[in-house]
Amino acid sequence: MPKSSHERKHHHAKEKTQGGFISNNFRNTMNKNEKIIMGVLVGGIVMFLILSIVVLFGKGGKLTMQNSTEQEVPASEKVKVLTTPYPTTPPITDFFMQVNEKRFYPDTVMIKKGHSVTIMNIGKSVTTVTPSVADSDHDFGEIKESEERVIQFNKAGVYRYTRSTKPDQVLTITVTE
Repeated sequence: MPKSSHERKHHHAKEKTQGGFISNNFRNTMNKNEKIIMGVLVGGIVMFLILSIVVLFGKGGKLTMQNSTEQEVPASEKVKVLTTPYPTTPPITDFFMQVNEKRFYPDTVMIKKGHSVTIMNIGKSVTTVTPSVADSDHDFGEIKESEERVIQFNKAGVYRYTRSTKPDQVLTITVTE
């Protein structure tokens, strides 16, 4: 403890300057874990600010190519090249769907002419999928458990199907040009 008035003033001034943005009274009430957490938080904020500045303002310069040669090409010989960004998704050509004791999934399908629809029975019993209008070319017929049936549709139109066990459920397949 300081003895003289000069030492007390100097000690009091030292207390104020050592506190930084956290007062000594507050700092003395913090336990060791709280001080560690406070230090980690302050350090994290500082790192975030530094990284933000680097990202926002960038560090580095322009990329340059060495040993590149350019040739003047007449306007009549220039070709415009169109590229497709990678990756691309191939267009849907055939459609896979499921049927069980409760429903068709999905119950509405749209495909292009010349493509096919595959129905897989994921139920626990045999089901029969037949067209609403007599059409022997597009009759899925009886489908056993875990079995598939495939039909190719070569003519545009709307095809509706029902099941022998649930005639009120309708599958609609729309075939477009």
